[in-house]
Amino acid sequence: MKYEEILLIGGPCDGQRMSVMAGIPTVQVCVPVEPAAFLGDISAPNVARTASHPVYHRHPMHSSSGFVGSVYVAEGVDPLPALIAGYRQPK
Repeated sequence: MKYEEILLIGGPCDGQRMSVMAGIPTVQVCVPVEPAAFLGDISAPNVARTASHPVYHRHPMHSSSGFVGSVYVAEGVDPLPALIAGYRQPK
């Protein structure tokens, strides 16, 4: 199996990188929304966490200099403007 390091764009994981199997069409990430509560009694169960599960879709990219790769983008996000917006001009 071949793996690649990917960039996540948009959503709660914006800007994070992770390693996934090369070429998979989507990545679903589990993001905790609320931390588990400790009730003080180790024999008692902790309160369940809630989580979101955003889905990121693969968008292949290539450049005129030969770069071939892909980014994974949250639903409703256009990858090219998001990448350009990530390079803000200094104030």
